Amino acid sequence: MCLAGRNGFIMELIEQASKPVLVLTSLVKHAEALHEMARAKWDKVALVTGVVKGSECETIFNAVRDGNVDVLVATTLADEGLDLPPLRSLIVALSGKSKTRTLQRIGRLVRPYPGKGVAIAFDIWDSAEFLCKQGEAGKKLYENEPY
Repeated sequence: MCLAGRNGFIMELIEQASKPVLVLTSLVKHAEALHEMARAKWDKVALVTGVVKGSECETIFNAVRDGNVDVLVATTLADEGLDLPPLRSLIVALSGKSKTRTLQRIGRLVRPYPGKGVAIAFDIWDSAEFLCKQGEAGKKLYENEPY
């Protein structure tokens, strides 16, 4: 799948996803591109990368918690230690190889929150051999994780 097709598919997933939705990618340029595409379609969109200062990150995270951000696009900065219980959807736009990070990313989504119900994660991977192997490993991890 070409990048434009892949990013268009991610926008379709965001459209259908329960909000708020967290979109994670490993690359800053990819996060920036997804953020621009999302801003063109929705109002309550935010971006967090390593370039964003700590106090601004906290302001954005509080906006998600308060219901003022529906789509949060972030890099691996959001893999660990991020507590956003309202999240209802996760889209892993470009994953890595780490099993630990995969579980941490799911952990962003499964925090209890009043009225949350079911949370859904989408892990997108492509037909390139390396990415297929990576995707299959992640799929097995999701299927075997008891929580």
